[in-house]
Amino acid sequence: MIKKLKKWIIATRYHTLLLSFSGVTSSFILSISKFKKINIDKINIYILCVVTSVLLQILSNFSNDYGHTVKDKFNKRIGSIRLVKKSIISKKEMKIMIYIISVLSFFFGYYLIYKSFNFFFIKRNNIFYIYLFGLFLSIYCSITYSIGGPLSYGDKALGDLFVLIFFGIISISGSYFLYTFQVPSTDIFLFSLSIGLLNVAVLNLNNIRDIESDCKCNKITIANFIGEKNAKVYHALIILFSIFFSGIFILIRDNNNNIFQWILFLVISVYLIFHIRTILTLKKKKLYTKELIKLIYIIFIYSISLSFSYYLL
Repeated sequence: MIKKLKKWIIATRYHTLLLSFSGVTSSFILSISKFKKINIDKINIYILCVVTSVLLQILSNFSNDYGHTVKDKFNKRIGSIRLVKKSIISKKEMKIMIYIISVLSFFFGYYLIYKSFNFFFIKRNNIFYIYLFGLFLSIYCSITYSIGGPLSYGDKALGDLFVLIFFGIISISGSYFLYTFQVPSTDIFLFSLSIGLLNVAVLNLNNIRDIESDCKCNKITIANFIGEKNAKVYHALIILFSIFFSGIFILIRDNNNNIFQWILFLVISVYLIFHIRTILTLKKKKLYTKELIKLIYIIFIYSISLSFSYYLL
């Protein structure tokens, strides 16, 4: 039983779940920092948001494991192992689990939308159905990212765009609307772009590392389309734009001239600049995984701590 549980925990790629958690959590903290109101209903909405977001991330990771196993003829991947390909988890088991997580994602996602609208005493209107459509789209995209066939947008150099949308704009701005029922202001949108771009950088590191195996499997990513050298420059630009948007976010939001936000911004920016320098000079492909995990943790720490600093004002 413990061995079975362990293999499924590994399959979730648990370190990536921090990205889903940090987006909806930072937007929640920013929402209560603005209105200084928190109650049990709002906490319930937040919990549902976290559960839905994490389930969608797990669904994407399971589908990714299954999809690459079905398509890949080569087993020289440097990153996390494919449990289905290694026969640690059977194809049948993974397909069943994908169905189960899909149903759970829909159940919690629908209840999240329903609960949010009831909390703000809003009758079902166009926005309700837009969010419902967004839920179906999120489930669909989580499954089809790398599952194969004409719908596999992750294999057509569209992964970066979808990560920016789902892990930035929807994760932060979309959840912020559910917490407040107010259209996200410019600063919130800039923050979502900043965190979304850092998430894109995580994917880009993954793609640079796997350029050779992806080319052999006819998988098109921005990294293998423009080449490793240009992909590193692209990586640097992604992070620099993220730093720029984050700085503008603080500038717009900092009405009290709180020095802590700027210190935090400076520390993270310096780290990211050193990270860029490391990537530009990195030779060994195995070291990309280490830098990728570091970047995930810095995104988590930065997004949560920066948001929480405004709550303390």
